Amino acid sequence: MQINFVGELHTYVGPDFDFTIKRRIFVQIIYNYTAIMPIITNLDIILAKRKITLSELAERVGISIVNLSVLKSGKARAIRFSTLEAICEVLDCQPGDIIEYRKEITL
Repeated sequence: MQINFVGELHTYVGPDFDFTIKRRIFVQIIYNYTAIMPIITNLDIILAKRKITLSELAERVGISIVNLSVLKSGKARAIRFSTLEAICEVLDCQPGDIIEYRKEITL
């Protein structure tokens, strides 16, 4: 499978996002494709699409920024269904929009 990172970046956020957001999302896309765990988190992409900051999401959901940051970075080992439900409610999305399973990725 060949990956077009720039095309995928524009698919996620469009060409009108500023460079800092694009760079952070680009790094996350690369991290997602090289992650050891087959469970990938797309929270940063959903946040960029909804134009919501991590701190704003933490406040609305009622959990710490640190815990959301761990989830966003893909380093979380577990997530409570109640937390996932609250995040989905605030972001108006489905759980599959936030987490996904990728069996095998080759670069």
